[in-house]
Amino acid sequence: SHGVQAVDLDRDGDLDLVVGALDSYCGPEWGGNNCWDPPTTRIYENVIGNQQNWIQLSLEGGPSTNRAAIGARVTVTANGVTQTQEIGGGHGRYTTQGDLTLHFGLGPACNAEVTIRWPDKNLSMQSFTVGAGYRYTVTQDQDPVAVQ
Repeated sequence: SHGVQAVDLDRDGDLDLVVGALDSYCGPEWGGNNCWDPPTTRIYENVIGNQQNWIQLSLEGGPSTNRAAIGARVTVTANGVTQTQEIGGGHGRYTTQGDLTLHFGLGPACNAEVTIRWPDKNLSMQSFTVGAGYRYTVTQDQDPVAVQ
């Protein structure tokens, strides 16, 4: 495998895996790696599901920010635990692109405090509280909207 991303493909609140493969590093010259033939992308669905609470955030930049909000830093605090993620624009040697929707596990917490530092000239900040168990769309300088 030469690339893996965790993403909620079926939008059920738990993360599934997408695994890519190349044949560039297969064969005896690479230690006898057993590679998929043919090289394919494989999807592994999480059928166990979430055992705790979560939120997902899809960001959309405003007029002074790129629409995909690449570079935004999101901080989520729930039950005294703080997590931080950034929206990335691709990475790695095999040009993988992570999901632009961020996923945060909240444990038993029913609400989360969210702060977004937008990637505009002023690095403007936006804060709000959301309930667990939903995917939210957040447009810069607007209230979050729960997606059904």
